Amino acid sequence: MEIEFTNSKTKTIAEKYSKAIKKYGKEKADIVIERLNELKAADTLQDIKNLPQTGLEPLKYSRSGQFSIETVKQYRIIIKPKGDYDINNLNTIKKIKILNLDLDYHKKK
Repeated sequence: MEIEFTNSKTKTIAEKYSKAIKKYGKEKADIVIERLNELKAADTLQDIKNLPQTGLEPLKYSRSGQFSIETVKQYRIIIKPKGDYDINNLNTIKKIKILNLDLDYHKKK
């Protein structure tokens, strides 16, 4: 799958294991990198849905059109499809943008 990043900081953390460890610690960094590798290896978002450990789910409300992927505990990678796709057909989603690598959207504000 083709992957874009929301900013250079997110891209650096995703591409440099040492930066991921520094930001998240080894356990969380290992899972984040594993999920990113799964995304890179996938042809479509349906391939990710078929991996139970990813917990891929569509988001609602202010995050409608985005998906979350489980990492550690309540933390999620947040992605948004890019290019031509049908939001109701994961086989058509072949390009994504990573918006966040460690969002806890369950937190109370």
